[in-house]
Parts: sequence; C-alpha cells; structure tokens
Amino acid sequence: MKMLWHIVLAITVLLCATCAADKKLIYSNADATGEWFGISENEMYSARLVLRPQGTGMLALRYLDRETKIYLVKKWEVQGRQVAMEVTPNSVDATSFKLSVEIRSMRRLDMTISDSSKRPKWRITTVLWKEELLLLDRDELVKAMGTKELKGSSGK
Repeated sequence: MKMLWHIVLAITVLLCATCAADKKLIYSNADATGEWFGISENEMYSARLVLRPQGTGMLALRYLDRETKIYLVKKWEVQGRQVAMEVTPNSVDATSFKLSVEIRSMRRLDMTISDSSKRPKWRITTVLWKEELLLLDRDELVKAMGTKELKGSSGK
C-alpha cells in the first residue's frame, strides 16, 4: 500500500510540473474531449468523466467501497474555461446535484459537485487528470521516481 502512495505521489508531481506549460487562454471542445479520472480532496470519492466528441458522455462517482453511481452527460460544451453539462442520473439510487467543471489546463479539470438543498449541505471537489497521462509505462514511472527498479516488480 505504501508503494502505491509513492506511485500516486510521483505521478502527481510529474503532472503538476508539466501543467504550467500546458495552459491556454481559449479552450475548445476538443481540449476537454477524452477520459478523465480523479480522487476527491477528502479521498472518499473517486470520479471518472468521459466526454465524447459528439457532445455526450458519462460520469461515474464512487464513495469509498459503495456501489458506483452512473450519470449520463446528455450534452456538454466548453464555454470559456467552463465545461457546461447537462447531467442526469442513470443509476436507480443516484441523486441529483449541481455540477461545475473548470478547465485548468489541457491535462487538468477541476470538478465541484454540490447540493445545497439537502441538510446538511455537501460539496465534493475533485481534480480530474487525463487518463492517458496516468498510464505511464514502467520505465517512465521509474524515471519519475528516481529509482533504478520498482520493489516487487520483475521487470516488463
């Protein structure tokens, strides 16, 4: 488990270091298209957002070890730095909420989910990263971590 956190930390540092050179002033739908993954600030939720080029998609949210809730993205488009979305629950027990997604760079989205109509009010903030960036091969990971080998690994 400790090794997993080192890997996550190494990937996070690597992604943060490369994001500064990745900022634009004007974003398009093509910049947001793709698969995005993140873990909430409180590390209790994981999220996967899929934005298809046709302007549709899917959002999956999972709280700790509970069942994943699926939401359909019926329509989305980039408006400045915001990704405007029309999202509806697809799971039987999924709840409605307010969703805000902001483009921070070509590799990072900031997603906030909230519901102020319920008591207590709740809010989840998640940084989403392009999935393709999280799928480093073994050599890239070793280089990023600054070690010669990964413990418990037998090579490629």
